[in-house]
Amino acid sequence: MIGQICDPDADEAHKVLSAMLGRGYSFEWTQECIAEDMRAPLVNLFGTWLSEHLPAENVLFSVSHENSDSSVSINVRIGAFCMAFVLKDNVIISMKDL
Repeated sequence: MIGQICDPDADEAHKVLSAMLGRGYSFEWTQECIAEDMRAPLVNLFGTWLSEHLPAENVLFSVSHENSDSSVSINVRIGAFCMAFVLKDNVIISMKDL
């Protein structure tokens, strides 16, 4: 369950995340899409998942939620998998399996 859904172009954060998820997973993807200080931990935790699911099709996006640090949280459903993404300055700073 990801919560209330919305369009992938509902706001800037959705557009950015939708573009990220629509690309194939690669070294360049990690450099462009994941914050530098979070690359190693997120690739270690989710590299296999990302390589198996990107580029993603038929993604369902939740309504975004702005956090107190001005980051934005968006939950997504890709097939049978649900993930939570947190973006700040148009890069991923956190991910978790829902």
